[in-house]
Amino acid sequence: MIRKNGKNEIEKLFLLDSQTSVKTITDITKNEKNRKIISFDYSLHELLSNRNIDHEISDDFLSEDEIQIIQKKTYDYVEWYKESEIREFLMYNEVNIGKLFYDETLDFLVGSLKKFFELQNIFTVYPNHSFITTSDILYKIAKIFSNSITLVTQSNQYNTTFDYDKVRIDFKIGNYQRMFFISKLFYSRLKNFSEIFINLMFKPKKSKNKKTLLVEINTTRFKDLIYESKNFSNDFLFYARRRPVIWNRESFNIIKNSSSKIITPISLKNREFKNTVQNGIESQLKLILNLWQNSNFFNRFFSIGNVTFWPVVEPIIKDLVEKRLSNVIYEIELIKRLFQLHDFDSILIMSEIGFTEQIIINEAKKYGKEIILLQVGLHWDTPQAYGHNNSQTVYPINADKFFVWGEISKNDAINNGRVTPAKIKITGSPRFDSIKSRINRDDFILLATSGPQKEDVHGRLVQNFEQYKKTIIKISQIAKDQKKKLVIKLHPSPAEWDITDLVKGIDTNVVIEKTGDITSLINSCSILIVLGISTVIIEGQILQKPVISIPTINYNWGNPEVYNSKSCLICNMNNLEENIIKLLNDKNFQNQIILSGNNFIQRYLFHRGSSAKKILEYLTN
Repeated sequence: MIRKNGKNEIEKLFLLDSQTSVKTITDITKNEKNRKIISFDYSLHELLSNRNIDHEISDDFLSEDEIQIIQKKTYDYVEWYKESEIREFLMYNEVNIGKLFYDETLDFLVGSLKKFFELQNIFTVYPNHSFITTSDILYKIAKIFSNSITLVTQSNQYNTTFDYDKVRIDFKIGNYQRMFFISKLFYSRLKNFSEIFINLMFKPKKSKNKKTLLVEINTTRFKDLIYESKNFSNDFLFYARRRPVIWNRESFNIIKNSSSKIITPISLKNREFKNTVQNGIESQLKLILNLWQNSNFFNRFFSIGNVTFWPVVEPIIKDLVEKRLSNVIYEIELIKRLFQLHDFDSILIMSEIGFTEQIIINEAKKYGKEIILLQVGLHWDTPQAYGHNNSQTVYPINADKFFVWGEISKNDAINNGRVTPAKIKITGSPRFDSIKSRINRDDFILLATSGPQKEDVHGRLVQNFEQYKKTIIKISQIAKDQKKKLVIKLHPSPAEWDITDLVKGIDTNVVIEKTGDITSLINSCSILIVLGISTVIIEGQILQKPVISIPTINYNWGNPEVYNSKSCLICNMNNLEENIIKLLNDKNFQNQIILSGNNFIQRYLFHRGSSAKKILEYLTN
């Protein structure tokens, strides 16, 4: 297709994403009259829309069938490290280094493959146009399909970063709260300093009791399990590298007032440790550098049809593996020492895909130690969600036991997760043992946000971001119209979208809670609104609140049991206002929703109030 103006010039297509500076956009709109802009992410789309700049959205060049193909292929490509041709180059102490970066690789691949399919279709629609981009990754993908692409460099050229490169810090004093991020390197330095004092106070002592290692377990969330352990002859030993075991007064008191201990790197290192790590880095680096010589494998593996996209993926995977190799060897050698110095009877984990957990699992298997995976929360318990759940290790792969909350979760694990029934034990969840409802101290609507999930293509579509945004605006407007206080609790994820400016534009009285636990807020609210599926639904039902769930994004994962059972009110934009008003004014309707929640909790959550005891009885006996 050739579009001509009076001078018979070929129209220019600008392929832009959020890397593009405002100055560049201004120059394009001012100087390029015969042009078209295609936006490749929501941030740029929002910027262009706010400036009334005409543009197309890259999502519009994708079909739903292609979205499903992208997701499936992503799950295939993300396990590149498994391939027999290259696996030996990645093994260190029987740990596959490539797998340690599963989450970050998955995140990058979803976005890259989406752009691959979009650009392929764009070049089909506009075969004779000239293309210009400011994005390095768009340029690399576009070069696969056409030579008519120009890369315009900017002074603020973007460098690839990952969510795991930064650590979220929640700061709150009284009503003042702030959420900010620090580099992982700086966080590690602070953590190493604090561990000097933690080691002095909570270093494990020799004991003949059975020992359970708790890996990356949230101290406050599992305080009931920790306190109950005092009544059993079981020692709880904490090991945490991603998050600190102690980070505030409450977590300090929990550890102090229990018999639990904390294992820090200080207690694991010996005189030879530094040399061992350095030798490991040098020997493994040689293997890694040889790994990249297998260009035939990489070009073949990272290909769609006869088209390879390895040149696009190569710098990211190299960056993940090479730049973090020193830290990988350090952590592997630490955990190797951990098992040499401590004799554990069991290992408790919340995930199998976490960096620390993977290394722990590998070492525990060598020593024949029992690994127990705890159900982490409410999830999409449907056959359609298997790919997503499997990628997030909702179900056990390497763990010996899977402690689930009830029969519904057990049946889901067997039927949808393909878990052997013998692996599963119903224990309930110690997270909720001591949670009890109390009389409201306040009367407000509580909104718990959970933003689009970037590991799924649907979570990256502009229309879904827009729907998410419109839903929050709608709730804010309804609360204002009904003269009800609205409190919004942001999800604790580092990648969560901060919606403060968005809602403050509707009502300056809206309260945004960025830090702290949500339980006290649920206990005080009159209505709980949850975006999508979240464990917050379960918490609200336990605390006798009428719960509204709004499925803002359709991931094509089917309907989970919490929806099928009609235990909460499922609303959309059309009936949301009507249902909120009815809940505020109709006590019978409110009680009906609460009763439905009670019935679901009885079926979903077993051993309420005694789950910690149930788990400890198993660990002891």
